[in-house]
Amino acid sequence: MGWLHYSNKDYKNAIKYYEMAAKSSRGSVSPLLGLLNTYGQMADVSKQIRMCKSILALDKSNYTALIKLGALSFTAKDYRTCKAVYGKLYEAYPEDLAAISGYAWTLVYLGDKKKALPYFTKLISMSPTYSYAEKGYKLCGGK
Repeated sequence: MGWLHYSNKDYKNAIKYYEMAAKSSRGSVSPLLGLLNTYGQMADVSKQIRMCKSILALDKSNYTALIKLGALSFTAKDYRTCKAVYGKLYEAYPEDLAAISGYAWTLVYLGDKKKALPYFTKLISMSPTYSYAEKGYKLCGGK
């Protein structure tokens, strides 16, 4: 029911049914992902962050929760959290372009361009046209 209401953009009822599903199946990640997506459509950042943390409490390497929490933390300029999240994401998915880029850019914003350079180098070697990879590479001293 949550998904059906979500699909119809009836977010109030989607939340209601996803919350019911989460309560009836306490260890399940799926209804929490439904809530995360619903709050995303509603642009409710604080509830998205809460859902990411709830998902990660059940599944520490959940890709969806990690990538979303990393992006939300980056947008909020919470680079310490962002570094931890993208670091964990990179550790679990070292081939993931978004994880590499997120970690590299986080290091740049934390003032550690030297440490970021190898990540931009890897990113460019894997995907030369990846958005902002070359800019980050040059910003960090790559030639």
